[in-house]
Amino acid sequence: MIDFAREKICFYNSMYQGRSSAFEIADFAARHGAAGIELMSFCEELREPDMTAAKEIGKYIKARSLAVPCFSTVAKLVFEEREEYVERLKKYAEICSELEIPYLHHTVDSYWGRNDSEDDKARFIELGAEATARVNDYAAPLGVKTVIEDQGYLFNGVKNYARLRELTGNKIGTLLDSGNIYFMDETAVDFAKANKDSICHVHIKDYRYILPEECDKWHYTSAGGKGFVGCPLGEGIADLEELSRILKSGGYNGYYSIELEGGKSPSDFLVAMEYIEKTFS
Repeated sequence: MIDFAREKICFYNSMYQGRSSAFEIADFAARHGAAGIELMSFCEELREPDMTAAKEIGKYIKARSLAVPCFSTVAKLVFEEREEYVERLKKYAEICSELEIPYLHHTVDSYWGRNDSEDDKARFIELGAEATARVNDYAAPLGVKTVIEDQGYLFNGVKNYARLRELTGNKIGTLLDSGNIYFMDETAVDFAKANKDSICHVHIKDYRYILPEECDKWHYTSAGGKGFVGCPLGEGIADLEELSRILKSGGYNGYYSIELEGGKSPSDFLVAMEYIEKTFS
């Protein structure tokens, strides 16, 4: 089972809620027998696209025989900051190319939309898709592919995501997140079935619906008004065993990034790694 961890499981770089450096995460992954890490712009060294810092990180990671299948960052591609973020993403694409990271993953203002009109949602999707397509066209000659995950209320759900891919000429890849789809009151299994031919990378996390006594505490809210919070893998609403079968039937052979909701201890990630080995190998 440990061979699967060494070949396919990555630690998401936000495992300490962005407080750790890329070097610390790399040491943690190497020490515990994981395949690699998914770098993020939340780490101390890459909050801004710094090529010098990226090269040092790349050298450090390579010395520990770790893979970096994906780089993730945030972007605001719908409103007035869109051109600034397009240029920023191009710089991160250059970093991916330098470090031989095949996939650049970014958000597309995806938490807008829950209370917007259908006309506004359609317009936001078109704006985000147009900017995303430009980033992908810049990244592609560098050997980097843009991947977008099912996230938030706009670029999420089978129908909306299909529209995003259509507007980008089906050039972008799909980053499947096993938890985010529940923002749209849909299932990870349905999303995987609809996009299995384009899935390039996978985030594994789980949510559970809140109990009545938890309603006054902080929680996420789905498009349909359901409240939910993060939970250990296999204890929530994501049917991860069925998701594993769908991915295998579609020939998925990529990496699995462990993404747990914030505030988790290192031991929680090791438990999650064991669960993924058992469920997805």
